[in-house]
Amino acid sequence: MNAIKWFRNSAELGHSTSQYNLGLIYATGQGVPKDFSKARMWWFLAGDEEAKQNIVKLEKIMSSEQTQKSEFLKKEWHDPNK
Repeated sequence: MNAIKWFRNSAELGHSTSQYNLGLIYATGQGVPKDFSKARMWWFLAGDEEAKQNIVKLEKIMSSEQTQKSEFLKKEWHDPNK
């Protein structure tokens, strides 16, 4: 769990490698409950080519509800009034 906290703190500061790694953690459920919505959000924030490829693969198995939740999480992340 300490690694997840470290990745989260680093990701919140905009470190794209940490954002990418959080996407992997949530996609595979390593130390956290598997959550495709959060995985997609973190990969979106990471924004590199590998993250984009993972998003495409993930969207093929996500439900519309999971995609909607991911969109909500992305908007919440970028909301300056949060």
